[in-house]
Amino acid sequence: MDMALAIITGFVGGVIGVTPFWFAYRVMRDQMGTGGLPGIGLGVMAMVTSFILMAIEIVICRLLAATYLLPFSISAIGFFIVAMLVYTATLMRR
Repeated sequence: MDMALAIITGFVGGVIGVTPFWFAYRVMRDQMGTGGLPGIGLGVMAMVTSFILMAIEIVICRLLAATYLLPFSISAIGFFIVAMLVYTATLMRR
């Protein structure tokens, strides 16, 4: 049961890690269009913010529950990778 809780918490951590890309996509779509230099800057800013959030989540998991670090990290990073693939596919269609 504890392992399932770590995996679910990692999934939620992955969702939190993806939110900067969601906000950047919404801003690009609503205000700037889908291309151009400001979109690249927003993408880089979202990527750096996302990696910082994911690193903070993993460090917090290490400090609070070190025995569940591996399932938490795998589920968080796995969700993050799948979400980025969907995000990239969405941008490529437009």
